[in-house]
Amino acid sequence: MKTSVLLLSVVLVFSGETSAQQGLTELSRVVFEGNQAFPEDSLSRTIMNRSTRCRTVLLAPFCALGVPFSVDRQFLNERELSSDIFRLQSYFSRRGYREVQVDTFVVRFPEKPARLVFRILEGEPLRVASIEIRGAAKIEGLEGFALLPLEEGEVLSSIDLSAARDTLIERLENRGYPRADVITLSRRSRSNPYLADVIFDIKPGPYAVFSPISL
Repeated sequence: MKTSVLLLSVVLVFSGETSAQQGLTELSRVVFEGNQAFPEDSLSRTIMNRSTRCRTVLLAPFCALGVPFSVDRQFLNERELSSDIFRLQSYFSRRGYREVQVDTFVVRFPEKPARLVFRILEGEPLRVASIEIRGAAKIEGLEGFALLPLEEGEVLSSIDLSAARDTLIERLENRGYPRADVITLSRRSRSNPYLADVIFDIKPGPYAVFSPISL
């Protein structure tokens, strides 16, 4: 008897959810057309709109049968579409694809969930033509200083640029410059707008040593 009541309660709950969701557009898939540079799951995590999916791998058999409690249904949020476009543009731009263009449209099917498509034109990325580290020659013990998260020929990502700056500051601090700073500059080549010269200008600050320790 208790089992029957429990099952009836579950049915009523999901019936209520279904009624509340009437009029909404369920999404079966979110597709990124034209993307070549980044994994699709990374782009999916960037936007707000999501596709319907199984709640967990353990519930996969129930999802295959269409049992409601096993499925995490997701619906089109049209108010977030323009923001999702901006999020994708920002994602690509920060990673060196500054000419990226993003458009979106919804493919609807009778009596079936819709498909949300983001059409991406990546454009030509900005690449690193050269890397210059100013001021490194004046500091002793900086062997291998040029080994950075950013290399010549790579796409100029602002994320990698920040990581390279942090790496330089950490190495300076480890060598006795606790107030070190590094100024980063990037300037496009006049002959090729898709190449940029990167400059790290080191400001080591005062050298620090431990005073004599007495016990």
